[in-house]
Amino acid sequence: RSRVFREAVTLACCVVALARQLLVPYVCLAFVAEAHGVIAHSVELASLFAPPPKLLHHLQTALLVVFRVGGHFWLLLKVHNDRAHFGHDGVWGVALLALLSLFLLAVGQVVNVLFLRPLGSSLQTGCATAKVKVA
Repeated sequence: RSRVFREAVTLACCVVALARQLLVPYVCLAFVAEAHGVIAHSVELASLFAPPPKLLHHLQTALLVVFRVGGHFWLLLKVHNDRAHFGHDGVWGVALLALLSLFLLAVGQVVNVLFLRPLGSSLQTGCATAKVKVA
């Protein structure tokens, strides 16, 4: 539920900004960064009806790296290079810190998907095997 709420808030903010012609390059880059979220939610919904093929998981991981990490990195670089467009250094600093945080969260998501989730599933498999041996 919280992911859907986050996506809805992001979409509403972006629509308002585009309607007022505010920060259009940043909003467009934010949409690129959120493209992975749309794909991830689609896969999640599809998995309710049938288990998704392994290829789809690999594609989703690749798109996570390209869209989420790449998009947030691109946004971070754009804000860093557009320092003169911000009226005050404090506003620029807050924007840069916020985007750095989002970028690091995206990198953490990649680490989770590539390294921690497989480790967790192998530990669960080992526990299931151990239970079978004990019983």
